[in-house]
Amino acid sequence: MPSIEIIHRHSLGKERAFEAIKDLEASVNSNHGLKILWKDSFITIKGRGVSGSIDILDNRIEIHIEVSFFLRAFSPKIEAAIRQVLNRCCAEEA
Repeated sequence: MPSIEIIHRHSLGKERAFEAIKDLEASVNSNHGLKILWKDSFITIKGRGVSGSIDILDNRIEIHIEVSFFLRAFSPKIEAAIRQVLNRCCAEEA
């Protein structure tokens, strides 16, 4: 399976980044039917045609997603959407 690798740097600290990502869980689950399993600050994602993980660290979020052959054509759009969500949810508060 082709993969999407994203390292998103932030200055929120682990707890604030964790809360920002956690707030998106309901939306992701209801909009895309993904199963999300939390273990501390490590997240496993499984869904139809995709699987992967999110690791929330002090100064970055590391995302690894495997995309099935049938969704490969959408990989650039999936990656762009993930980056957009990361930029929005991890933006520094003024």
